[in-house]
Amino acid sequence: RLGGAEAAALQSSEELSKLQTENDALVEELDSIAKAFDESQEQNAKLLKTVELKEEAATRLMQDRLRHDRSTSLLTAELEALRERTAAAERLVERDAEHKAALEKELRTARDTASKQEEAQRHAA
Repeated sequence: RLGGAEAAALQSSEELSKLQTENDALVEELDSIAKAFDESQEQNAKLLKTVELKEEAATRLMQDRLRHDRSTSLLTAELEALRERTAAAERLVERDAEHKAALEKELRTARDTASKQEEAQRHAA
């Protein structure tokens, strides 16, 4: 009877040892899973921060692009207005040159007429 109890105790001790070994392995595996989960959470937080920074950068770039497009439109309109003013000024200069040429021609004609009249008066006198 004592031998049977010792054998049962020995068997129970071996089973306990085996169960403790399994328990230790499961605890170790659970610790490993918890560590991997924590690392995954940390990596997710970093990725979210990276995405957030990229979205902010994209927003800034879009705002810069819109400002650039508006500036380009304004500058294009200003350039067109300046071209129109330049063309108008060139037309005025051309009209003034034509007017000057006409006045110079009239002046030459008047001088020629005056010169001929003086000569005619000299010959008549």
